[in-house]
Amino acid sequence: MDPYYYLDEGLSSRLVTRLRGLGFQCGNFERQTSDEVSIEEIGRNHGRLGVWVSRDLDAKREQQDRIVNAGISVAWIRDENGTPAKHQFLVYNFLYRYRNVLVNATSPLYFEVWERMTNGIPNAVVSKVEL
Repeated sequence: MDPYYYLDEGLSSRLVTRLRGLGFQCGNFERQTSDEVSIEEIGRNHGRLGVWVSRDLDAKREQQDRIVNAGISVAWIRDENGTPAKHQFLVYNFLYRYRNVLVNATSPLYFEVWERMTNGIPNAVVSKVEL
């Protein structure tokens, strides 16, 4: 069973269509859907294989209890002023590189994803974090 990714409203809804075309199970919520509702729905529908992909770094602190109680995994995209193309680069890299990690985990996982330039070449960096 593959993870099901939910992109929050800070990421382009077009990205969901592209990811589906690449074989990823994903969706998003209507604009103005609260983090609380999103987190609870992800947990109810997918448990630890439900992955909330968000640019809202404040939610890591503000929604910590709700995330833990819902039993979902989360990937925070750390990129405050990035372009949709940069977000796409970071999300694609995370999904491709960590799909099997999420599937094989026995509990929810939490990640931060960001870009690091090395000799002028962008690299996606993924770090496992604790809540």
